[in-house]
Amino acid sequence: MGSENRQHSRARCFKFCILMGRNGDTCEGLLGNISLGGALLMTSCDNHFHVGDLCDLKFSDKLTNITVKRSVKIVRFNSKNLGIKFLTNKAH
Repeated sequence: MGSENRQHSRARCFKFCILMGRNGDTCEGLLGNISLGGALLMTSCDNHFHVGDLCDLKFSDKLTNITVKRSVKIVRFNSKNLGIKFLTNKAH
């Protein structure tokens, strides 16, 4: 997700989140930034996630005290950072 490909501006976030793979793998991390189209997930866990994997991302919204769950696709993997793209426009 290079800056030349971004369609939405990003905001710093630093929220705790959980990435859940469709095969049952999970990974905890922090959202480093987020936009309408995707996010950067900073993690220190050794995981089995790869570019192209479809996952679910869960994080809490402190303003509304609601847990948000979004379907995502991993589009970039760099050391301890995952670039993810939101596949849906709405949280579920």
